[in-house]
Amino acid sequence: MLGLYIAECNVEAKIRYLSKQHEWIGDLPDLNIYLKEIYGGKSLKACYPVFVNQNGCYIGAIRMLSSVNSIEYIIAWLFIPQGMYISACVLRNKLQELQFIINKNEIDEQECISIENIDKEERLVIVPRSWQFSEKMAYRRVELTDYSWSEMFQWLYQDWLFNYKLVFLVEMDCHLSFSSSLMNDISGEKLIEYHDVHLTQFLNCK
Repeated sequence: MLGLYIAECNVEAKIRYLSKQHEWIGDLPDLNIYLKEIYGGKSLKACYPVFVNQNGCYIGAIRMLSSVNSIEYIIAWLFIPQGMYISACVLRNKLQELQFIINKNEIDEQECISIENIDKEERLVIVPRSWQFSEKMAYRRVELTDYSWSEMFQWLYQDWLFNYKLVFLVEMDCHLSFSSSLMNDISGEKLIEYHDVHLTQFLNCK
């Protein structure tokens, strides 16, 4: 089962939904300062913050709310426990469903429970090969790469993901110029394509 946390954030976080097993939420970062840098109104088409640690992989879906004096948003964090892999298609579908859920005024509990459930055939037991975390943040502009969103999620466990505390996968208007003093630009990093029969090249199995 996957973990799910949904909150409306401004100065403080107001929880809208929380999985029964939620010890992992203590790992979640405060995104406010980084969203102030990357949020460009309508120019920001998609934004998925991603990070990994010894507990698993965390992927967020964001809905920005109108606010005059501060950044206000709804964040839905999907938690994939360590030792579990879900296919790119399933992950993409769940993130799309999450975006649909948080775009509504009311959070539907049954829809959230559906997000948490995962079929047994979608599970593969894998554990990341190495951990080289730093305090640095990074962003990757998907529209400036040769890869689609499906490919990004299919080969999510890249070396560069394990080298940063947090990575923002974003899609902006192609003409928009963006740079950050807080985050490194890793848009040019290639994706290493791995397949089940070659997982030992990138991952250590218990």
